[in-house]
Amino acid sequence: MSMIRKIHPTDASKKGSSNAHNNLKLPAIRLPIFSDQYDRWINFSDMFKAMIRENDSLPEIQKFHYLKSSLSGEAEGLISNILMTANNYTIAWKLLVERYENKCLIAASHIRQLLGLKQLQRKSVNEFAELVNTISNIINALQALSIQASLSDVIISQIITEKLDSTIRKAWEF
Repeated sequence: MSMIRKIHPTDASKKGSSNAHNNLKLPAIRLPIFSDQYDRWINFSDMFKAMIRENDSLPEIQKFHYLKSSLSGEAEGLISNILMTANNYTIAWKLLVERYENKCLIAASHIRQLLGLKQLQRKSVNEFAELVNTISNIINALQALSIQASLSDVIISQIITEKLDSTIRKAWEF
């Protein structure tokens, strides 16, 4: 008796489909660069975690190298004096999280963008659509923060904060 197994056509297509996915070469994803813009922290953090931080095949020293090479400006300065060792990677990441993962400051940054939008200069459907999209993106970003206060309270708080003396404002923000 022959031990030949019949292969159903759908089984073969599934196997071919699986191999096609395994051989697919996707373009490399560039790591984002983060400087000091609070409203960009969540995007940077999520991308960095998905690509580097949660990648168990990378040693800590490599993760630290990728982290340092993904920073600029104030964020780069924040960890610039930390020696690049495997043990210090976690310390550097923690410093960045403590500084930039602040919902109030992230919301304030979005609201500054909202309040700083320029008035439309001409009757243009494209400019109007861009303005509506920008406002929609800002509001969606604010709602995604899941802040307990209402959106109007957050906006009013930011308007008041902008009117404070710089010394009082810094004390208020931190």
